[in-house]
Amino acid sequence: MTRSWLLTIDYRSRTPQDQIDIADDRLGVCAELLSEHLGEAATDGHYYSVSVMVETTSPGTALQIGGDLIGAAVQQAGLPSWGIVRTEMIREDEVRRSRVE
Repeated sequence: MTRSWLLTIDYRSRTPQDQIDIADDRLGVCAELLSEHLGEAATDGHYYSVSVMVETTSPGTALQIGGDLIGAAVQQAGLPSWGIVRTEMIREDEVRRSRVE
């Protein structure tokens, strides 16, 4: 059975001097590159977060595909190669349920 999964990967700066401005065009470029997968990108300055929606039959495959999509978009957009500090994957029905509650 095919399901949709929301994958979010958070990247955090390695030093206090590293920052991304919320108006940084690279975030918009990254989101645009992922628009086919409902991609989003956000920041608070010392971290940035990228999300995509992936349709597949298994969570492991969703993680692999989504991770590859995000990694490629981050690189193409020229975002910093900060370390990954958090990865979250949620089934689409759970995302909808949490928005209703």
